[in-house]
Amino acid sequence: FISFSIFHFPFFVSFLFYHFLFSLAGDIMLSLILLMIAAAVLLTACSPADPSADIYVYDYGQNENYYGDCVLLKSGHKAILMDTCSEGADVEGFLKEKEVDEFVLYISHYHNDHTGNAAKLIRDMHVTKVYLPDRSYMRAGCPGFDEHLADYYAILSAAAEKGCKIFYLNSGDSFEIGGARFDVLLLNKDAEHGDFADYDACSSYINNCSLVTMVTCGGVKFLTAGDIEKETEACLLASPYDLDADLFKMNHHGGITSNTDDFLAAVSPDYAFATFPGKTNKKKWVAPIRKLRRTIPVYNVFECGTVHFHLENGEIRVN
Repeated sequence: FISFSIFHFPFFVSFLFYHFLFSLAGDIMLSLILLMIAAAVLLTACSPADPSADIYVYDYGQNENYYGDCVLLKSGHKAILMDTCSEGADVEGFLKEKEVDEFVLYISHYHNDHTGNAAKLIRDMHVTKVYLPDRSYMRAGCPGFDEHLADYYAILSAAAEKGCKIFYLNSGDSFEIGGARFDVLLLNKDAEHGDFADYDACSSYINNCSLVTMVTCGGVKFLTAGDIEKETEACLLASPYDLDADLFKMNHHGGITSNTDDFLAAVSPDYAFATFPGKTNKKKWVAPIRKLRRTIPVYNVFECGTVHFHLENGEIRVN
């Protein structure tokens, strides 16, 4: 303890102070209480309130046959995987490369390019728990929902086999992983939609029902909102939520269906990243990426490979 205290002088002073009080007290119960106070002071001082964090944006390869979102966050010796890309991507290899054997799984919404590897990861690796968006808005019997419900049921089956707990998230929910806090700002189940008999209408509605989550870690605010489109962006802009963030995962892979000027201005990030499966300088669809790049660094994994953001003391370092 003395060796430790030499390098942590404030802790040593605290110990001497409380030890002096113990001597004066002459009472066993009071001494024990004071000892507990001293321990609390020392433990609080020794534990960083907001440890550093690392975010890795998975590079699914220069291949348009599989794509999607897959973001790994490591904080306080814990890990959470946010979405899993579509089938075929070697997400398990990516996790092993980052020395992750045990992790929490978070799914933003029920599209295959976000859920494609979820069931396999639950079966083959050590997933401690799964966070899913409340699926009460999804209706069986509609072509756009039935396809994506298949992945959902596969997740349920795999979780049941492995004894993995599932938690459903709604607007206002929050949870912590390691030193990272996740606040769900919105799950827009009231998003406008067309005829659910139409596949595209269903698909757009599922996008708009993505979890909108503000993650706070390493003194940095990170906004991730799955594939929300302009309708849900407008809903957020009309809400009292503080959207200002330091790091931003561009909505819907950086596409023109989302990322309106007003929304980007409200988020006002210092850094952003996108997961669009194609070269941005040849795709009109991703005009928002090119536009945002005029003011801040924007990294697209198709061009950059896996992107690593190190977050610490409110600062962001990019590799």
